[in-house]
Amino acid sequence: MSDTATNVPPRLTRLTRLTFHGPLSEARAARLVERVSPGIGTVLDIGCGWGELLLRVLEAAPGATGTGVDLNGDDLARGRATAEKRGLADRVTFAPHPRGALRRARGGGLRRDAGRPRRERRHERHRPRV
Repeated sequence: MSDTATNVPPRLTRLTRLTFHGPLSEARAARLVERVSPGIGTVLDIGCGWGELLLRVLEAAPGATGTGVDLNGDDLARGRATAEKRGLADRVTFAPHPRGALRRARGGGLRRDAGRPRRERRHERHRPRV
């Protein structure tokens, strides 16, 4: 684990001894980053925390841009500071997500739906529930 909060205002130093804002190991993060297509254009990280994984993906895909969305403004500020320090500030945006704006989400469903054609998702939406 590394301290990524160097030169960050004191109120933003919560959880500074953690690399990722969640249960993600270095090995798992490396495998996720390896799976990124070199030609990827845009990356969206919902619930990004301070965006460490997002920033690593952008470092692995030099032409890509990214957006990190989270509820915690302090974490987003930390992500912006880290992006600036790593020379990625011009390729990443950290945006607040208003509380209550998303009524229901499933982590796996969001990832699965993002890459499927709209007509498949529309068909699945009208399937009878068991």
